[in-house]
Amino acid sequence: MNIKLVVLGLAGLLSAAGSLHAQPYYITGSAMTPAWTPGAAGNQLTGNPLTFTSATSVNAYHEFKVTGATWGDPNYPGNNVKIKGDANGSNTFYFYPGTTVDGWSPLNNRVGYADPGNMSFEIIGAFSSSSWNTGIPLNNLGGGIFSNSIAVATAGTFEFKFRTPGTWSEVAFGSDFGNFGNNGSFTTANNNMTVPVVLDLPKGRWLIGTLAPPPVTNQVVFTVDMSSQIQLGKFDPSVDGVFVSGAFNGWPGTGTGALGLTNFPAYNGGSNTNIYYNTRPVVFVGSSGSSPSAYKFTCNNPANSGSSGYEPRGSDRTFNLLSSNGPLALAVVNFGDTISSDYLTANTTVTFTVNMTNAVAGVAPFSVFNPSGNNVYITGNFDDNGWAPSPWSPANLRQMTENPPGSQIYTYTHTVLAGHPVDIHYKYGFDDGANPFDNEAPAYQDHVRVIRTPASGSYTLPTDTFGTQYVEPSFGKLTVTPAAGGNVTVKWVGRPGVKLQTSGNITGSWASQNATDGSTWTGSSAATSDGTATVTNLPASGSAGYFRLVKPN
Repeated sequence: MNIKLVVLGLAGLLSAAGSLHAQPYYITGSAMTPAWTPGAAGNQLTGNPLTFTSATSVNAYHEFKVTGATWGDPNYPGNNVKIKGDANGSNTFYFYPGTTVDGWSPLNNRVGYADPGNMSFEIIGAFSSSSWNTGIPLNNLGGGIFSNSIAVATAGTFEFKFRTPGTWSEVAFGSDFGNFGNNGSFTTANNNMTVPVVLDLPKGRWLIGTLAPPPVTNQVVFTVDMSSQIQLGKFDPSVDGVFVSGAFNGWPGTGTGALGLTNFPAYNGGSNTNIYYNTRPVVFVGSSGSSPSAYKFTCNNPANSGSSGYEPRGSDRTFNLLSSNGPLALAVVNFGDTISSDYLTANTTVTFTVNMTNAVAGVAPFSVFNPSGNNVYITGNFDDNGWAPSPWSPANLRQMTENPPGSQIYTYTHTVLAGHPVDIHYKYGFDDGANPFDNEAPAYQDHVRVIRTPASGSYTLPTDTFGTQYVEPSFGKLTVTPAAGGNVTVKWVGRPGVKLQTSGNITGSWASQNATDGSTWTGSSAATSDGTATVTNLPASGSAGYFRLVKPN
């Protein structure tokens, strides 16, 4: 169960939900006047807890939710809440914004209502029947509290819903009070357990089992290494800033409210002044091991990313609280998980080659390539503007040249700009007059290769076969030739950032052969189906020798 209390930062420690109301909230619904109109002054929730009473219809179902001033503001819960008007033709609604630390669910933005006196509930779910056809009635204890106990035969995690007894056609809700929203879930640790169930309508919450253990408090320090961004020219420490934005501070990007980071003094007494961190810890309160807030690092240099400076990373970052109170220094990570060796640090001329002999389109109607009448094209992420837009047209593609004439071997050379990933994704196509130009293979089936040794300023990719969508390994295929003439020959498929390490004892220390890094390697090489292989000779020691490849992650 994830519980948090946000946040000690520039503004101090926020209290549990219900004590601070950052904005006005309103009841919006089918029985409100005006109906489904957020921000209506007469429907504003006020007080502590936030409350509003409205005229509705006696014993008639209606739906509502809590909104901000407009539909563009957050609204809660995700699905509408469905209830009946009470015997007097009215309803009282409650809202508890933010996160509430009390061991109940849901954790965030609870929406509840006073018991109208004409509704009853049962709990139904996978814990009693895989087909969800047997509900267990809840007893009305008064004050909007409904309760019972359920017997669970097998330990595990089970989904459930509260619903109108015997029917799915009226009220059914799970994780929050939104009608037909997500299922709720609970976990039992042992077989044949009897578990208490409590549904609390006014406070918009439910509890299955016992209250969670007391929360822990951790003082969190966020840390990020900007070294790769500096090397790639995407961050200037003299003018650019680094921040943390997350659910705990409202995702402010690099604007007001973002958590600013510093690199002075050097982090944790070290010498790396490219590590940025918050000098005033951020306090999070939650259950042991919970993940209290998603977050990302942000930077106010627009070269870093396009969306409010957020690091270019597909998913948000998370962390888990400790099992006890205390400081929590998060591991140092790279901004955007970027390692400079994953990107070209200088413009590199790359040559693509494809064999079109007996080539056949990989999509219907599977026409055969005609070298006397068809042209060959290429596109991919290597291009200055990225992949050609769909549908492909010659104006957006790069035409290849038959080299030598009559060979059905086609080449194209392009300067891939500094800052581009060393991984290259691309596809070929030809103008057969029947298919679209994107006719080598179905969508998303690309050739994937690696620019392995860019130090010379140029790199020739292995020859492709049209329709064979080869994906190179990142690195590997390490081989060692037995000693001859006092040396051993070591060969591997390398890439920027990958180094050969040697050791005389497999359990001992390893020595890095820094010159073998693909970023700077200009020595002996051999062509393979996976690109240029690095070849080097090392002295044979006369005793056992061990070799391995390493790349920082």
